[in-house]
Amino acid sequence: MFSQCWENLPPEILLNIFNNLPIKDVATSAQVCKTWKEAATEKSLWRSLTLEFDGAKENKIARRCVGLVKKIAPQLEVLKVINTQVDIEGDVSRNLAVQRVESVLRAVMTFPLHVFELQGLNLYFMEHRFMRIFEQLMVQFLQLQTHLEVFSMKNTMLDLKDLVKILQTLANSAGENIRCLNLQNTFDEIFDGMSIHALNTVIPKFSKLKTLHMPYHGLTEDLFKNLGNVQGSKLKYLYITVEYIQESISDLAWKTLTEACPGLVVSMTVISDPRDKVIMYPHIPLVSLSTSQGGGQFSMTKLATLYQDKLETLDLHGCVEWEKNDTFVGHLETFQKLRNFSMTIFAVNKITQKVKFLRNLCAMLKRHRTLKNVSLNFICLKTVNPGLSRHVDSCTRDMEPYMDRLFFKVNFVIKGV
Repeated sequence: MFSQCWENLPPEILLNIFNNLPIKDVATSAQVCKTWKEAATEKSLWRSLTLEFDGAKENKIARRCVGLVKKIAPQLEVLKVINTQVDIEGDVSRNLAVQRVESVLRAVMTFPLHVFELQGLNLYFMEHRFMRIFEQLMVQFLQLQTHLEVFSMKNTMLDLKDLVKILQTLANSAGENIRCLNLQNTFDEIFDGMSIHALNTVIPKFSKLKTLHMPYHGLTEDLFKNLGNVQGSKLKYLYITVEYIQESISDLAWKTLTEACPGLVVSMTVISDPRDKVIMYPHIPLVSLSTSQGGGQFSMTKLATLYQDKLETLDLHGCVEWEKNDTFVGHLETFQKLRNFSMTIFAVNKITQKVKFLRNLCAMLKRHRTLKNVSLNFICLKTVNPGLSRHVDSCTRDMEPYMDRLFFKVNFVIKGV
């Protein structure tokens, strides 16, 4: 009776259930019976697909997912292939990950996608012959993808020469359609002048480009000049990842770019060494700044001076202990458009200093009228200091009357020594 109930479920209910399952579970469900197979391959269910796998492991689920892609390829419009094991060690595991991706590309080769994202595949240290095979397959795939609007290779490390060849193919096939290009963490900081010149030339060929994700070391004044020369440029959003600091772009270049692209806004993520000085210029239309890992080094005073009427999001999660700066909260208050603020505080010593900072911050939040979301993460060793915990509870209760206009949250992250 139980099995009959499942077999007789209306197709719309089955479809709704499958729509909320991970792909590996849908792939398994398709083998239960004919009714479930029909529901699992319904066209509306497969317009968008995110395929996640661990490239370092061979398993039946991964093969089954790739097999399912072959069956539903004609329906696909959005395909995201994510390798969850980014740091793959060993040639066998690395080649296995690439073969998995190659199987997917061959399955969807001739079907028009609108969005294609390949994430987390490190090809930089692959054997040359395998790299050539992958590059040729990507070129062959992109030659047929004339409807693409979004193309992403985030965290897919390539030699810059190979990346340029792939982008040139994409520009020739879908250059008029591409709206978003994500090249975050796709090439190393070590490259030759000819390759970076080729990159500077090919990106402006995407004449309708609206959103561009780039590593900071890939930005040059020539690129800005070429982007500025695009007739009727549509570029509105520039996302930059700062991993290696270099002074390759002047403030004048930023000014030229912003004049050529009215309404352009910049979001910057800094993950460089905390000793590296991050260069800030008046003409960078910075609306969002995030720091993580190292976090780089920059002046809060200068940041407040240059971007007090621009910055909307500030996330500070690097190694810099901003709470030691007595003027930090005062500078934070000067940002006139700031809506989102988050910060990591290392509460391993000088607890009194952390408590003072927290109280000053809460007092400022009561006065600030644009802030909507505030999140603080206290990093503690082994256990939370009881005194700190009491003060955090007190400040949270004190902020309750302001919760109608402000989301305020404090997290404790416990780490071992």
